[in-house]
Amino acid sequence: MYVCDDLVTTLLLDVAMVSILAPSASQLDATARPPQSVPTAGAAPPSQTSSIDIAAAKLASFVAQAQAVLADCPNSALEAPPAGVGHPGFKPSQRLLTALSTAVQYGFLGLACGGAGQAMTNALVGVAPGVGPAELPGVAPVALLWANYMAVSASIRYQVIAAIEQQAERLPVVGSTPFALTAISATVRLVNNVYGAGLFVNMMRESGISP
Repeated sequence: MYVCDDLVTTLLLDVAMVSILAPSASQLDATARPPQSVPTAGAAPPSQTSSIDIAAAKLASFVAQAQAVLADCPNSALEAPPAGVGHPGFKPSQRLLTALSTAVQYGFLGLACGGAGQAMTNALVGVAPGVGPAELPGVAPVALLWANYMAVSASIRYQVIAAIEQQAERLPVVGSTPFALTAISATVRLVNNVYGAGLFVNMMRESGISP
């Protein structure tokens, strides 16, 4: 039962990871709106529409400023500055912001996909022929557990893995040999997956969700 849940949730996490971590391709331009027409009799009062536009413009401005700040931050908290380009280096505040941003994104990702995966698992088990009644975990507890697991454990391990792979790329022998780089990356990620799976199972048991 829990193997099925892990498989469904992991698939959802893999599909959603690309879209949730990718930068937005479009920005809302509040200054590009067409001029407001003169209100006529029976038309909706312009105050409501203008307040919505102002709120949308403020939100767009905040998102644009946040993306501009994050664009100067490293991709991972432990990332080394680019070599040979005169980069001043990343500030501790930028590394901390990257870590917090990754944790928040991973947390929301775990909450959404963990809840959806458990809901699908419960539905599949409920309609499967020949399956007797079973004590299935609730959707909300599992979703919250996934959110905690992704925001803390998974995000930290991501920072470490990204740093290891970057350092491996900078080694003269490994960086010039794609096979060696692939082997190192696959080994590190395999170890991470095995450790992460065991850690999540222990979290399920300690929380009382899984017997």
